[in-house]
Amino acid sequence: MKVKQILKLMKILLFLFIIIFIINFLSGYFSERVKTYVEQKAKLEAANILSNAISETVLPNIDLENLIKTTTVGTEIDSIYINTYQVNRIMAETTKQIQEELSRIENNEVLNNLELPLNIVISEIFFAGYGPKIDIDIFPVGSTICDVVTTFDNYGINNMLLEISIVAKVRFVTVIPLQRQEIEVETRIPIVVQVIQGKVPIYYYHNTDSEYLPNPVR
Repeated sequence: MKVKQILKLMKILLFLFIIIFIINFLSGYFSERVKTYVEQKAKLEAANILSNAISETVLPNIDLENLIKTTTVGTEIDSIYINTYQVNRIMAETTKQIQEELSRIENNEVLNNLELPLNIVISEIFFAGYGPKIDIDIFPVGSTICDVVTTFDNYGINNMLLEISIVAKVRFVTVIPLQRQEIEVETRIPIVVQVIQGKVPIYYYHNTDSEYLPNPVR
């Protein structure tokens, strides 16, 4: 009789444990912790793929000597010439390369270990490395935005730091069972980083062909 009571008690305890586990699992699965993990994991993976593609295929083909030129007055730079023809080529090549990488991402050809571990769902401490992992799928949505951006920042004493960078923005949808969310991935790759002595130049010149025929913009 006691054995039957013990078995009955064990069944009740097991049933309660399963109920509590399911409730805890569902609560954790739809928590902000999981959403944040999926978002950050997908952003990091996508940004690495796009950055590597740009660095390996676009940057080596940039004609840096014809991208930017400067004129000086004394020891200070007076004017900066930016070759718009080269800038347009950079943006076109970047957009083309990103579209190719997005196709590979959509076909799941370049994603590495993009998974949601069980311990993130249940607890950040327990079950680390145990249990099945949930695949995270990402799909590009919308259009790709590419630009070549010029910025100036203070650098040291009476110096400015000129930086010309490729900036690419892509929107993705992350998908795990019963959940989806949109994320924006921004990749910034420096092309030119140059220290300018003295004040910031007043004139910036942009041309429309491969030769330097400046049109001043103040």
